[in-house]
Amino acid sequence: MKANVGKDSLDITLEGLEKVWALKGSLNVPLEHIVHADARQPESSLLDLRIPGTHLPGIIRAGSYYCRRSGGWQWEFWYLTRLEPLVIELKGEHYGRLVLGVKDARSLADSINGALK
Repeated sequence: MKANVGKDSLDITLEGLEKVWALKGSLNVPLEHIVHADARQPESSLLDLRIPGTHLPGIIRAGSYYCRRSGGWQWEFWYLTRLEPLVIELKGEHYGRLVLGVKDARSLADSINGALK
């Protein structure tokens, strides 16, 4: 996975088998639609509905999920493996949250949050 924080947007490109597992090739999110990014363990529930995607417990969780959070039900995009979790909260997008597994989650979160100012 490649994540690029541009002047106006966050571009995420899935590569190779990542596309197969997540059933998606890329995401482009305008920076104005990002609320906050954080390197933390994401909350999840057994009630999260995978539509479509892949889930192998402890190995990979990838694709679109319909999830119940404190604010009600929302769509979320996950591509989380054994790498560090990065949680990106969104507004005004189809997905209310992105959960990504990246090599240096803290650094990427700082880059995203820095671009929001």
